Amino acid sequence: MTEPRLQTIETKLAYLEHTIEALNKVVYQQSQQLDALAEKNRHLNARVQGLLEQGSAQDIGASDEKPPHY
Repeated sequence: MTEPRLQTIETKLAYLEHTIEALNKVVYQQSQQLDALAEKNRHLNARVQGLLEQGSAQDIGASDEKPPHY
């Protein structure tokens, strides 16, 4: 292999390695964000479920009640 051709291949390889490292960082950051969002989603689902249970325990029939301005 000629020297310029070898140098071109090594340069391309270096750029590819750099790109892979950058992509790995992005994937890792997105994974962390997804984990945080999933935790928030679990928390909100639990909170909504608790409010629904609390509302059914109080047996509020909002559709049967008249608004206060009547």
